[in-house]
Amino acid sequence: EPDITKTMGDVPFTLDKPHFDQGNWLGRYRHFFAITNPLYLFTSQDQLASAKAKLDGFKAGTLAPKTTNKELWDARTLCDAVLHPDTKMP
Repeated sequence: EPDITKTMGDVPFTLDKPHFDQGNWLGRYRHFFAITNPLYLFTSQDQLASAKAKLDGFKAGTLAPKTTNKELWDARTLCDAVLHPDTKMP
């Protein structure tokens, strides 16, 4: 039986693993729901650039000190939803 608290809790940010546990139905559902959010259709170029900058800052280790896990996960979800995985273009 999967541990539902792992899917619901605040997971430390990483670029290597998905935010939600893909080993159970609820985690896969939450991932799909987040990626297919229709509100991403209204994402501006500035919002996308800001999200990409946060992820680049994380990779380089130059993030603003008060950047939260939620901000990083939101940035990653936005980029995953809006950018093509191969070309990285909207």
